[in-house]
This record gives sequence, C-alpha cells and structure tokens, in this order.
Amino acid sequence: MVNSTIETDVDKLIGLLKEKGQMSLGDAAKNLRISPKIVQSWVDFLVEEKILGIDYKFTTPFIYLNAGENALTKRKKEEFSVSLRYFKDHFEQKARENKIPETKIRSLWENHLANKLELVKSFFFQEARRRSFSDVNALWDEYKDEVLLR
Repeated sequence: MVNSTIETDVDKLIGLLKEKGQMSLGDAAKNLRISPKIVQSWVDFLVEEKILGIDYKFTTPFIYLNAGENALTKRKKEEFSVSLRYFKDHFEQKARENKIPETKIRSLWENHLANKLELVKSFFFQEARRRSFSDVNALWDEYKDEVLLR
C-alpha cells in the first residue's frame, strides 16, 4: 500500500503563505480559486488559534503565518506598509489626471473614505464585541473621526 497524504484547501492556504509571505485575503482566495467568504472564515479561525496573523492596510486584510517571522518576511512587511496619506495622494493624483476640479476632489475623497468605512464597520463591531470592549459605538465614532480627519 502506498503512503499518501491528503492535502486540504486550508493546507494549501498555509503552503501559499509559506511560499509568498504576506498577501491580501482576496489574492489568497483567487490563488486557491475559493470564495473570499470561505477563506475569511478559515482565516478567522486560524487567527484565533494564532496560526495566522492579519493586518489591515486601510480596508484590505493581509494575512501571514504567525510562526516566527523571519527577516525576509519582516522586510517585505515594512516595504509594503503604506499609510492613509499614500492612498489620499494617489486618489488626488488620479482625480487630477481625470480632470476633476480641485474644488471637488476633497469631497470625493471624503465620500470615498465614508464608503470604505461602511465596508469595515460590521467587522469592527464584531471584533470589538468579541473582545468584550465596552461602548463600541463610541470606539467606532473615535476611529471614524480619526480616519476622516487625516
């Protein structure tokens, strides 16, 4: 009888992260050809078990293996780290290229941010409740103000 190993899709996700280091949850789902919602559920469990870690770059979740980051992984993480200022500058540059009047760019940026915040609001509340934070609404308002005032 031949010894064979069964590899699950979760095993493939972990292998992908070993190979690539940090990557967006969406890219992982595309690579595995699996729905992002399913991958998100795996990631939620694996993060709770401290097998994976998750970082958010604005509204995009990036996942990585938690098992002892090596120097290469740290360097990649530092190279990829971008700020909200970077996104705002890029947004403004694209708006100017598309000949959007300067007077409208700020309001378009604020609307863009408000839409992105709405996308993460339910996750924010879910995580805050899971961690037993008190007054989640006040925390959300503080976070939202912090993002919008930058």
